Amino acid sequence: MSGPDAVALADNLRRLELFYGPRLAEHGTTHKAVGWLRPESQRVRFENLAVVAGLDALSVLDVGSGLGDLYPFLRARGHRGDYLGLDALPEMVARARALHPDARFLCADVNDDEVRVEADVVFASGVITFSEPDVARHTIAALFRSARQIVGFNALSTWDPAPAQPPVRPHDPLEILAFCKTLTPYVMLRHDYSVQDFTIHLFRGPHTPA
Repeated sequence: MSGPDAVALADNLRRLELFYGPRLAEHGTTHKAVGWLRPESQRVRFENLAVVAGLDALSVLDVGSGLGDLYPFLRARGHRGDYLGLDALPEMVARARALHPDARFLCADVNDDEVRVEADVVFASGVITFSEPDVARHTIAALFRSARQIVGFNALSTWDPAPAQPPVRPHDPLEILAFCKTLTPYVMLRHDYSVQDFTIHLFRGPHTPA
């Protein structure tokens, strides 16, 4: 299965810019700037990502970190390991740094093969929201390469009776899961918290969720 070409990756980045740029300009540093209608929706996604045993002491790479909202969420739950937020949009990174001066943020695209960052755990909330299937697979593989132990990511689901419309791109959970199983046999799919959304975890070995 061939991966996306440079044009497809550039188009994916452009969709991010077109979606988030106006929202940043209009909504500043609120949840609406990163596409959430309610902060509770974001919190539920974070809770389903963070079901990782022993997370408190593990290093975390937050891909598509946006305004860095995952950082205070994790800290409030007792996380004391290293945290690095990674986002492809410079304005997002600038605002995240201003909001969370004690955290580290890097402006880079995880789909760039020259980007080399690693952590024990890689989280990515909504990172394939605008991705066509080939780009989504490429992104998931990049997340897994960056993870020493665990990847957790979420996506919009085609199982929603009223699936999201363009520019966002829902994905078939079982198709995404099938690809993840080509990377590791240790996988977990959750679709019990929202009809619109699913979360997948990939592990490099056997793991019991917290």
